[in-house]
Parts: sequence; C-alpha cells; structure tokens
Amino acid sequence: MFQTEFEFTLPLGYVDADGDLHREGVMRLATAATRSCRCATRGCRATRPT
Repeated sequence: MFQTEFEFTLPLGYVDADGDLHREGVMRLATAATRSCRCATRGCRATRPT
C-alpha cells in the first residue's frame, strides 16, 4: 500500500491564537480532488498561471 500520511514534529512548534504550542502533526499527500477544490477559490484563480 502507498503511504499517504506522514507524521512530523516541528523543532520549535507553532503557537496558535490561544497561546497553545503545537509540535506534532500529520501531513497528507495532496490529491487531484484537493487541487481542484483549492483552485475553485477566488484567490487561486487570480494567481493561476496562464
């Protein structure tokens, strides 16, 4: 099976608006559906190469 999720740890972490520190997460590979969804937004259409 092809691995599509990768766990990671940020060395310094990320502090959110509530002041909570986040260091661990999971990154998922983008799919064609993800790209189509993102490009449907107004900002993406404005910056898409011609």
